[in-house]
Amino acid sequence: MCTPSKKGFRKLKEHLHLVYVVSKERFPNLFKLAGGIYNMKRKTGNRAGWPRIIKQQYALKIVENDEFQGYVTLLKFDEVLQPLWSKFTAEPICLVENGSYMLQHYPFNGGYALTTFISPNKEIMQWYIDIVDHVGISKGIPYFDDLYLDLIVVPTGEVIEKDIDEIEEALEKGDISKEQYDKAWATFEGLKKDIYEGNFRLLRLTKQHFFDYSKNLKCT
Repeated sequence: MCTPSKKGFRKLKEHLHLVYVVSKERFPNLFKLAGGIYNMKRKTGNRAGWPRIIKQQYALKIVENDEFQGYVTLLKFDEVLQPLWSKFTAEPICLVENGSYMLQHYPFNGGYALTTFISPNKEIMQWYIDIVDHVGISKGIPYFDDLYLDLIVVPTGEVIEKDIDEIEEALEKGDISKEQYDKAWATFEGLKKDIYEGNFRLLRLTKQHFFDYSKNLKCT
């Protein structure tokens, strides 16, 4: 079987981007059928299709109480192809390995999704906050549409801002609207303020939710 050259791949990518841009200009309503989503990534609660994962267990809980209202998912990675390391701190942090967990919170109206990485020893390694345009559920699997901006929080208290250049580029290209851009930044700044002031309560709930829902894990 013939394999395209790097030059061929580059030309194909340029052609597809041109088709995308022209189509969006000529048929803008087609790109608004999903609530104005143009080119955002959709991430699911079961992380379907993630090639890093060989075998996992999954649990879903819909929570509606005074502390949290939304979807909560928990994954246990029984076997992974290779570990995932975070290199945003001075010392790399192993986030995904055999026996580790991923707890995810999808608030109904928060404008964000929180992912908590938990070690095989059941210690929190890192919190990852995605700023999102929309949270929903399809065929029993929660999902969110990513609005580029992210915050990383580590147990030492360090807060890392991520992908600021991506949202600026997305606005420039027309991949998101000005309304979505402004919404993302407002949520981002509000969460950052709450974290620094110790008012982001969900961080404190993650460990309790982990122990509450881990008994519901099932192989997938």
